[in-house]
Amino acid sequence: VEFGSRRAPGLEASVLAARAACIAGCVGTSNVEAGRRFDLPVAGTMAHSWVLGFPDEVDAFRGFMALFGDATTLLIDTYDTERAAHRVAELSRELRAKRAPGGVQGVRIDSGDLSAQAFAVRRILDAQGCHDVEIILSGNLDEYRIQELLAANTPVNAFGVGTHLDVSFDA
Repeated sequence: VEFGSRRAPGLEASVLAARAACIAGCVGTSNVEAGRRFDLPVAGTMAHSWVLGFPDEVDAFRGFMALFGDATTLLIDTYDTERAAHRVAELSRELRAKRAPGGVQGVRIDSGDLSAQAFAVRRILDAQGCHDVEIILSGNLDEYRIQELLAANTPVNAFGVGTHLDVSFDA
C-alpha cells in the first residue's frame, strides 16, 4: 500500500505519486483524494500522532476503533511494541467475548528492527489466540528491504511504502 503522501513535494504531487504507485503495483493508497479522483482502493492505519494524543495507548486504540470500526489496523510501535501486542490481544479477546462484529484486523510496526519485532508480535498474538490479526510493516521500506524481509520469512501480511517511493515528475 502506498503511504508516501506526507513525503511528496505538494498536494498534487502526492495525488499523482499515489496513482503512479498503484499503476506500478501497489494495491492501494492512503491518499483519499487519489482514491476519489482515480478510483483507487484506499487503505490506511493510525498515526503515531493519534497514539500520542491520548493519555494511554489502549485509549488511543479504543478511540480509533470507535471512529473507524473494529476491523481496523492499529499502530503498535509508538512506545513498546511487545507490550502493545499484548494489549491488542486483550482487546481482541474482549471484542470476541462481547461478540462484537469485526475485531482488530491488523497491527502495524513502523520502526526498529521490523523483522525481529514482527516475529515477536506474531508469537504474542498467536499465543493469545489471535491468529487472524495481520501484521503490516512500514517505515523506510523499498523493494530491496522488502525482499530481505521476505527472504527472512518475516511474518508479514502487507507493506506500507512511502519514504523511499521514488516517483519523479517532469514539469
